[in-house]
Order: sequence, then C-alpha cells, then structure tokens
Amino acid sequence: MVFIEPKVRKMQEQRNVPGLIQVLLTAKDSSMRKSAAVVLGQMGDPKAVEPLVAALKDEWCDVRVAAANSLRQIGDTRAVEPLVAALKDEASSVRQAAAAALQKLGLPDDPSPQVWYAVAMKEWNRIASLGDVGIDLLIAALQSEAQWTLESLYLDAIQALGELSDTRAVQRLITALKAKDHRVREAAARALGKIGNERAVKPLIGALRDQHKVWETQFEEKEIWPVREAAAAALAKIGAPAVEPLVDALKKEKDWYVAIYIASALGQIADPRGVERLLTTLNDESEDVRAAAARALGKIGDARAIEPLIAVLKDKEATVRCAGAVALGMIGDARAVDPLIAALNDQDLYVRQFAAEALGKIGDARGLEPLFTALQDRVPVVRLAAVQALGNIGDAGAIGPLTATLQDEYAEVGKAAAEAIDKIRRTGDRYSQTWSNV
Repeated sequence: MVFIEPKVRKMQEQRNVPGLIQVLLTAKDSSMRKSAAVVLGQMGDPKAVEPLVAALKDEWCDVRVAAANSLRQIGDTRAVEPLVAALKDEASSVRQAAAAALQKLGLPDDPSPQVWYAVAMKEWNRIASLGDVGIDLLIAALQSEAQWTLESLYLDAIQALGELSDTRAVQRLITALKAKDHRVREAAARALGKIGNERAVKPLIGALRDQHKVWETQFEEKEIWPVREAAAAALAKIGAPAVEPLVDALKKEKDWYVAIYIASALGQIADPRGVERLLTTLNDESEDVRAAAARALGKIGDARAIEPLIAVLKDKEATVRCAGAVALGMIGDARAVDPLIAALNDQDLYVRQFAAEALGKIGDARGLEPLFTALQDRVPVVRLAAVQALGNIGDAGAIGPLTATLQDEYAEVGKAAAEAIDKIRRTGDRYSQTWSNV
C-alpha cells in the first residue's frame, strides 16, 4: 500500500483537485509530489491529465512512476503520446509503468513505440514479429555511447538483441565491449554469447582482460570480475569455434587471473581439443591456474587426463589437490580409485572430503573399507562426505557401519546416514525385483 502524506490525504478528502495539482507541480518535497500524483489517479478527474503528463518529466523516478500509473487509471487518450516518450525514460521502473499504461490506453501501431514497449515488457516475440525494422531500431539506438547511462534503456536494448539472436547486431555489440560503462560491457558480452556468432570470439577473449572488479564480502572477501565472467560464459556458449582461439590465448597468457577464465571457458565447452593445453597448464606456477585447469579437465572428461590428474593429488597446494579429486570424480575412471583412497589420509580436510565424494561417484567397491574408516574422521564434513559416498556406491555391506553412524554427534551426519541406508535398501530391492523377473 502506497504511503500518502497526511496533508495530501486531507486534500483528497476535500476533493481539492486544484490544490493537489499545485502540490504535484510545485512542492519541493518529492514525497508530497508522489502522493499528489497517486491521489489524482485515484480521484480520476480529467483535469489532472495534463499536470500528470508534465509530472512524467519530474526529476524523481518515483514521481514519474506514480504519474504513469495515475494516467493509466484515468484512461484519457491525451496521455498516449507522452507515455510513448516515457518508454525511453532512463529508469526501467518508469518504462514499465508507461508500458502498462499504454497497454490499457492503446499502443500506437508505429514500429518505434512497439519496439520500446516490447523492450520495457521484455516481450521479445513482439519485436521479432516486426521483422527487420525491429532489429534495426534497436541497433540504431546503440549508435551513440554518449546516451548510455547506468540505468538506461540501452542496457535493455542490448539484452533484447541478445534474446533475438540476430547476427546483424554482432558488430555493434562488439563495439559495446569497449564502452566506458562496465554494465554495458557486461550486457554486450552476455548478448554476444546468446547470439553465438564466431566473429565475437576474439573480442570476447579480449574482454577476459577487462579491468572492472567488485569485492564480494558476503562470506569471505574475494574479487569478482563481472565482465570477465560474462565473456567466459559467452565463449562457452559459442562453443567449438572458440576452442582453438582459447587454446592459443591460454598458451600465451601471462596474467594468471585471465588464464583462469580461459581455462574455465575451455572446461565449459568440453571440447577434447583443449585437453593438451590444459594438461600443460597443470604445471603453471600459479596454484589457482593449476586448479582451474584441473577442473576444466574434469568437465571435459577425456581419459588422457587421468594420470596427470592423479599426479595432481600430490600437488603441494591443497587447493589444487582438491580440484584434482573433484575432476577425477567427474571423469569416473577406476584407475583413480587407489590414489583417491590414499587422498582420504590427506592432511587437508577438504582434500579428504572431495576424495570421499569422488570415490562415491566412481562407485568402485575398493572404496568401501577406506570409506568405512573415513566415517571416523575427526571432521564432520569428511564424515558426511563418506556417508553420502557409501550411499551412492550402494553396497549392502555398508549398512552396518552406516547404522553405527546414526548417532553421530553432528545431526546432519546422522540424518545423511539414515538416508544412505534407505537408499541402499531401495536399490537392493530394485535389484532383487529385477532378478526375480528374469
């Protein structure tokens, strides 16, 4: 429910339309102007239309939103043209309010209002239905970087071009990768990924070096690079055409942080052509790059990576050993079982955790006894991983050790043990039923 200033509410009760119009147009307090706009819409007096139209240009977007909403309530067609202009307001909330009003009052048939209405409402099919003219209007809107603002409709226009996946927009979006506003660069990268045209590969690789970063402090302080992440995701969506340029870039890259994003993109594409370079990267001097290469190899799943990833389990850095264990679990090759069993004794708790999880994914019975031992690990998260791994392996011989774990001092471990026992029994029942039907 919208708060209405008491003075404005009193004027409403008195049906003082002229007074409310004066407040709307002259009050210094934006809350007073917003309240007046809201109340004038509720009263529905046609004399308020022109003042509300004027309020569509108020300096405060909340006032402009209230004006658009009230014009929708009044329903006077004199507001159509001003509302069409408001479809290009810099605030998305105003654009959406104007679009909602035009939905009621009637949207002109001309292509331009149709396009900007669709952008505001994110109705991409409406733009597509206009044919070439819709795409052309969006591309034309991106010609002047001077018009781009942080909360601009041009960001929505970039999103629209990505959703519509028209290759005619590629060159303009490539140019936008160098815009001053980092949000424009990020939006352009995401749009290029959706379009998926290989002309964007090299510019997107260049965007992996973007310098904009933010600090994430929710759980621990760490750097986030939004444009780089968007570019890596875009390259992954483009897929095969990006592999060889990414391999070449990884070979030459000196910046360890950029190398991480390149390796990540190769992993997401999961093309075997990236394997050899990633194997070489397992020897990079940066532990973070080595870990990224290991994770990427796990996603690709190529058997050539098994022995090198087994060697990674002995890396001097725990972060890399963790990545190696995760990767081996993803690939699921039985050659990794004994090395992963050895990793259950690693001094780092997270390596032990990921080794247990990997053994559960591989599902080899050789992992049972070592996982029984891991049920006694001093760290709850390792015990939890062992419990879940035994549930995944599904051997009935695990029921006894899991039953003993039901009373674990950490309730989450006990709960997981109960679920694992139930899972093993249900799996056994299915196997029994299958054989009985043979």
